Amino acid sequence: MKVIDFFAGLEGWSSGFRERGHEVFSTDYDSKFKVDLVKNILDIKPSDFPWQPDIILASPPCETFSMMTVGRNWTMDHKPKTIKAALAEKILEKTISLIDELQPKFFIIENPRAKMRKMPQMQRFEVRTVTYCQYGMRYMKPTDLWGGFPP
Repeated sequence: MKVIDFFAGLEGWSSGFRERGHEVFSTDYDSKFKVDLVKNILDIKPSDFPWQPDIILASPPCETFSMMTVGRNWTMDHKPKTIKAALAEKILEKTISLIDELQPKFFIIENPRAKMRKMPQMQRFEVRTVTYCQYGMRYMKPTDLWGGFPP
């Protein structure tokens, strides 16, 4: 499979694909990470990728969507109250736009269970909630996964 990992950072998601022999192309805006493309997602174009992906992994920054900051960053009708929240919404919209343009067979957008699940942009996607303790961690951390999942 050909995998694109947006917001790859340390490649926590894509490393499992790479270890199993899949082709991975990783992106992040921060040059301290060893990714294939260092670029702000807002500036990424479909032509920046070497091939059509089979799967896209995306973990947009969660800070403004978190339960701790939701009241500070968002109105009750899901409008941004802060510059950071407005940027987070643009990043989310760009992520969705790239998925729509690249048309992978599968995709997953990940974020801790909080404000993002209420965002109008996310309502068209199937959502599944997992907890870290389901996968051997000692803490729960409910996490939402939206996407086009394999059957």
